[in-house]
Amino acid sequence: MQRLYKEALKFIEKNDFEDKKVAIFLSSIEPRDEAIAKYISRALEKYPKIKPIAAEAFGGRMRILGHTTSDKRDIKKVRSWAEELDKKLSE
Repeated sequence: MQRLYKEALKFIEKNDFEDKKVAIFLSSIEPRDEAIAKYISRALEKYPKIKPIAAEAFGGRMRILGHTTSDKRDIKKVRSWAEELDKKLSE
């Protein structure tokens, strides 16, 4: 919670994404713009060669002790973003 996955950051560090089409997304219970600024934009400051063609923050789900305490998932939004991303990647 409240940070990017270590595995994702290791993947970014180990690979060269310069001149590649990259899309980045995350799930968060925080508002979209706040989550993008707080997590995606900050992380990419360390990797100026990565220029994403798309970045998005989707609503997430928080579970504590096996119980859902917050659920802001929107599968329609995810599907719509993926369809738009498909178009961008096909260009």
